[in-house]
Amino acid sequence: MRELIHISETFSNGIDVKMLNMGSFDSRAGCYSPSDVCEANRQLKANCGPASFAAICRLPVLQAMRFFPHFPQRDWTTKGDMRKALKSLGVEFRECRENPPAFGVALLQFRVDDRPLHPLFSLGMTHWVGVWHNSFYDINWGGWLPISVWREIVLPRFRYGNRGVYRWGIRDSFEVIDESCWID
Repeated sequence: MRELIHISETFSNGIDVKMLNMGSFDSRAGCYSPSDVCEANRQLKANCGPASFAAICRLPVLQAMRFFPHFPQRDWTTKGDMRKALKSLGVEFRECRENPPAFGVALLQFRVDDRPLHPLFSLGMTHWVGVWHNSFYDINWGGWLPISVWREIVLPRFRYGNRGVYRWGIRDSFEVIDESCWID
């Protein structure tokens, strides 16, 4: 039997967990979770890249899709695609590479074993998330979770063939310079 995960009222860095708006969509304050993920996926094959972008930019995913014109013909988002989308919206950001942004988007690299990563094959084992301090927005959850909880609830759902993900790290990330424009 698994132990219940307790989510305290505040993170160790003093951020109120209520800001995550868990279970709420299209919130006016705090972290934003778009409500139209399923419809955007049905219409345009929207997935983790556009949804994470929408979450940090406080946009419905269908509106965010205009910044990802390669969908639905090419239904994945590269680092260059994300950079271009952020610039097109006028978001001031900086690249953080493998470091987690305080607020922004991160491309996670999943691992199923300890073998060295193949440069091309490993791209198929990546996933975009929104980041706000110690929490992730994940399209697979449909909202924001503290990373420690995401690790327990969402990460075990990822599979590549018959192999589960046992390790992850940040491959690339973009940090929004002024989060106050996006998180009230």
